[in-house]
Amino acid sequence: MSVAEPLDRPQPLVVVADDDDDIRLLVGLRLRRNGFDVVEAADGLEALKAIVAHDPDLVVLDVNMPGLDGHAVMRILNAKQGRTRVLFLSAQAGVQDRVAGLELGAVDYLGKPFDGAELVARVRAALR
Repeated sequence: MSVAEPLDRPQPLVVVADDDDDIRLLVGLRLRRNGFDVVEAADGLEALKAIVAHDPDLVVLDVNMPGLDGHAVMRILNAKQGRTRVLFLSAQAGVQDRVAGLELGAVDYLGKPFDGAELVARVRAALR
């Protein structure tokens, strides 16, 4: 689904932002198969556009992306009035990385490589 398409959503909407096409498509497919609507973004700027256009229930956000990285996106989201729930999904998954992401306001942080079932479980938990 493109960033510009409006959604009529009976299901939770998740924006998946990752510059790695394979990861983004895999996460999107896994979430769709588990009952979520998904909008994909290939970088931080696309992610912000999708968030503004669709007001998602959750954002699955990579940290390392060209242009605006995940931390920059999170800081921009924190500066706006409403809070957007973010789950970081990143290869940077050391303790300091996870703590930094959570301190920025993320509801969860999952390292790559990841298990698809755990990802879905964490997305569901973040949406409760």
